[in-house]
Amino acid sequence: MGSEYRRGGRRLSTRDGFRLAKTARAADTRDMELLARLARVWRNQRLRWRQAGLNEYTNTPFFRECGLAIGEGCRIFSNNPHETFGSEPYLIRIGNHVTITSGVKFITHDGGTWVFRQEDPAFDVFGPIEVKDNVFIGIGTILMPGVTIGENCVIGSHSVVSRSIPANSVAAGVPARVIMGLEEYRAKKLTQRTVVRGFSAAERKAVLLRLWENRTEDS
Repeated sequence: MGSEYRRGGRRLSTRDGFRLAKTARAADTRDMELLARLARVWRNQRLRWRQAGLNEYTNTPFFRECGLAIGEGCRIFSNNPHETFGSEPYLIRIGNHVTITSGVKFITHDGGTWVFRQEDPAFDVFGPIEVKDNVFIGIGTILMPGVTIGENCVIGSHSVVSRSIPANSVAAGVPARVIMGLEEYRAKKLTQRTVVRGFSAAERKAVLLRLWENRTEDS
C-alpha cells in the first residue's frame, strides 16, 4: 500500500497526490499560455492603435474583448493590460468615468496559497474587484482581491487597497485608509485651481511658469 496524507480531513494516497499535482501543473501551464497569448495580443493591439491614432480614451473596446467589464468615458493608461488586470480580467468590473493611471495592478487571486500547494495542490483563492463610477486611481496603486471602491473616490498614488473604500472618499496609504471626504478635498484643491484647458502649448506654459512666482512669494 502506498503512503497516505490528509487533505481537508480526507485521507489520500500518494497516487492521488501525484494526480492532483499533475492537474495543478496543467492548470499553471494553461495560465502561462493565457498570459503569453494576452501579451501577443497586446503587442499587436498597440501597433494597431498607433496606426489608427487611438489613445487611452479610445482603447476600451480592446479591454472589453479581453473580458473586462468597463463603462463609458474611462481612461486607462496601461502599457501592458495583462500586468494591469492579470489573468482573470473577467473578475473585474469598472464603472463610468474612471481613470486608471500607469502602474496600477488589479490582483484577483491570492498568490500566497503557493505555500500550501505541496499539501493541497489545488489550493487557490480568488476575489472579484469592483470600481464604481467617477473614480481616479493614482499611479502604482495595487487593488487586492475582493475590494470595492465606491462612487466619487480618489485613490492616492502607490496605495495598497486591501479593504473596500466607501463612496465620496479620498484614500491613500499602505494599507489604504480614508484620509478625507470628497467635499473637503474639493475645498482644499479649489485654493490651488489653475485653468489651462483649451490653451495653446505656449499659453499653458506661460500660465504654469507663474506657479514658480507664487511659490517664491509663499516661501
